[in-house]
Amino acid sequence: LHTRHLLTCIGSMLTAAVALLVTIGVDEVRGSPTLSLDGDVGWVVPPELFRPSEAMSDEAEDTAQTLALRDVELDWYKVTGYRAIIYANTSWDPLTRVNMSQPVVFFGDAARHPWLETTFNLSNRGCGLDKGVEAHCILTVESFVWNGALVTSPAVVVVGNGTRGSVFAAYAFSQTVLGVAPFHLLTFGQPSWVGQVEAPAVGAVTQWGPPRFTHRCIFLNDEELLGFFKRDPLGEQVFDPSTVDVILQTLLRAKGNCIIMGTTPYPDERSLRLAARRGVVITASHFEIVGFNAFAWSRAFGAESTALWDWTTHSDLMAHTFAASIDAQKDYEMIWSVGLRGLNDYAYPNCKENDPGPTGCGEIISQAIENQTQLLMTATGKSLEQLDFKFNLWTEALGMYQRGELRLPPQTRLVMSDSGSGFIHGDPDTFAHADGVYYHVQMLNGGGGQLTEFVPPSRIFEQLSSYCRQARSTSIFVLNLSDMKPALMTAAAALSFVWDSSPYLVNSSTPGVPNRTAEAAEQLFLEDWVSEQFPGTASTSLEILVQLWTSYFKLPWIVSGSSDEALAGTIGGLAGDLTSDLERNFSISATTLKAAFNANKTFVVGLENATWVHTTAKTLLPQLPPNRQQFFKSHLLVQSAMQRFSVEAIAALINVTSILASTPVPGSAEVQVAQVRVQLALDAFDALFQAQRDAEGTEEWRGMYWADRHRFTNYQARRRQILRLRASLQKSPFNPDTQIDCCQMEYSYQWTPAHLASYPLIYDQPDQRARDFVLVSCVNATADGGLCQSNRTGGFFSKSATVTLALVQALQETGDTIQYSLGGEEPMLPYKTPLIITQTTTIRAVKVSANGDTIHLARNVTYVRR
Repeated sequence: LHTRHLLTCIGSMLTAAVALLVTIGVDEVRGSPTLSLDGDVGWVVPPELFRPSEAMSDEAEDTAQTLALRDVELDWYKVTGYRAIIYANTSWDPLTRVNMSQPVVFFGDAARHPWLETTFNLSNRGCGLDKGVEAHCILTVESFVWNGALVTSPAVVVVGNGTRGSVFAAYAFSQTVLGVAPFHLLTFGQPSWVGQVEAPAVGAVTQWGPPRFTHRCIFLNDEELLGFFKRDPLGEQVFDPSTVDVILQTLLRAKGNCIIMGTTPYPDERSLRLAARRGVVITASHFEIVGFNAFAWSRAFGAESTALWDWTTHSDLMAHTFAASIDAQKDYEMIWSVGLRGLNDYAYPNCKENDPGPTGCGEIISQAIENQTQLLMTATGKSLEQLDFKFNLWTEALGMYQRGELRLPPQTRLVMSDSGSGFIHGDPDTFAHADGVYYHVQMLNGGGGQLTEFVPPSRIFEQLSSYCRQARSTSIFVLNLSDMKPALMTAAAALSFVWDSSPYLVNSSTPGVPNRTAEAAEQLFLEDWVSEQFPGTASTSLEILVQLWTSYFKLPWIVSGSSDEALAGTIGGLAGDLTSDLERNFSISATTLKAAFNANKTFVVGLENATWVHTTAKTLLPQLPPNRQQFFKSHLLVQSAMQRFSVEAIAALINVTSILASTPVPGSAEVQVAQVRVQLALDAFDALFQAQRDAEGTEEWRGMYWADRHRFTNYQARRRQILRLRASLQKSPFNPDTQIDCCQMEYSYQWTPAHLASYPLIYDQPDQRARDFVLVSCVNATADGGLCQSNRTGGFFSKSATVTLALVQALQETGDTIQYSLGGEEPMLPYKTPLIITQTTTIRAVKVSANGDTIHLARNVTYVRR
């Protein structure tokens, strides 16, 4: 007892001394040696995080922190060779340790676990957790007081503000101490065993945050490559569960906190549930309104789908679908997406453009948004001020907003967007009222990149810096990265900026922040990126890597916003046009000549530079560490190969065009020379495919490019188009189809009869099925000229109205009927002909299935006479 009392007194004095040391500054202890940690070092965590490798159930108190700590526990094993020795802070006794001088690592959330502040004096040590949510830090102390006793061994404290702050702190420990890079699961970057690692020196404090953008989202969009290669064998989500977890873990390691999980997931897919368990915010794109599945609507409703997607006539069915989607996600942390677009990401068709009247697009979309926010308030029990929702100024919506055609609730987060290639659009007033950005580093539009990087970091930094200078707030950032793996570097650039913009701000006037050009910011980022991805590489080789990426992004078509889609599309276009000309009259048309001229002007002028980038990259390969060569093959080497060999194929087809067009009707001599040029195009494809196979490696990613089913790339199909051209030159038949499993095959799991029958959900809920929904609408068909208008809860009319009841025919079986009642009674009357109403009337209606069962999805609508 006397000893413990003495230790307590010493501990109090030591705490004061350490506090004094911190006020002097970290610079005073930078000369101290780093702290060595081996696999026998213990971890101390809050009780609810104890044994993270086993706490995997939904009942866990904090699944987000538990799952993150489990990941770091696995990193620890890979690096040190031993499983972590983990104690709950409630049972850990430092005085009973075998090695009293051995360091210890603490993990936790300062907001939920005040003992961390009490024990380590976080506020006075410069941790900065009070700066905001998600702030986090790692500090090393020489000693501390525990339960009144002085502990004279050092401790590494890994702590955050709030759940996500603690998650980020754990991953920051993995990155800065264990050496595990944020994107390692996608870059052939599994950490190597080293046995012992070095933590920061005693007294050192490393602090992160709070973030520049509150919500930092990624959008897995048009994900044919990853979605088809990593598809779920159970057919319940776009990616298999392991891949979903890899995506979420990578997002969090990169300090992102929000996701759109695929182009059009069902709102009740398990991938969203896993995102919620991981502590990730869920949102949706500009056409997945409140997270409903737009693509499956067309499949479920068949030929009727377009007519049913009409807010004026079928707001009831649309609202039912929205309500079901909201109900499936209401318990998640959400940023709701409101608005109205077409079913396949085109402008909403059932309205008049540039019309300020009641049938104009602005008015109809505004009505839909008003109803969506009402549905959200009803389902969540939140007020409009408590809800978090956004409206995307994508394409036509920007013009409507700038013309003043939209009525948006003042609480709406206004999200600007780029064109798909990184240039943010909007007038100064729009910037001044903006709260976020929807940005692309991949884009499926016929010209962008799906398989390659194509948005230079300099453009990312310049555009986002400009936005930050002008915008109302930096509430949300959404990054479209399609299949994720091909665009890892530019994804890292964007996510780095939206977490901490200060290193990469362009034309900054902020005190203490360097004023950089876009090119200087890009140079700094590339130096950081190659150093992280290729540790142990000679400085001269790192300089060459930076130079190669800089030159890559200066290829003329990339500067103009194009990449592999434009390249492959040009190959397919030239091969297809030449084939059509030959099969029609064996003469080259003016249209084909013009296409070849444009291709030469756009692409062939850059062939020399593309060749230099690729050949220099090949030369550099053996100079890189052996354990990083596979990533180099999978990134710069294959992407420069796709640029180079695509242009070589284009050049060969241009030569074919020129040779065949040299005479009105090509003779055998011209055909023979053209055949040689066609073979050169095929040789270029062989080299491209070899680079893709090399990029895949021999293990997890082997076969990835087999899944290239993109409509605009699909290099396997492009090769077949060239083979067909060769057959046309030989005037011989070509039987195989030139297109192979194209397109959007990753969504096929959504099209099974069972899933479509349960639409708008993937897991059947009888009270939500659209197939059991009775459509109620009114028509102006009464003899007295009465007018009627329907809405999601009924409608209103003057004089009298004709009301029709119907089922979605594509979802019915022979013999399905409708029963109804007027006045709110139990619906027992068989519906046969339209109903004439002359006063305010409540109509109840239900579907009766062919076997006589009444479906308990009752419609209850009221038409009010005005």
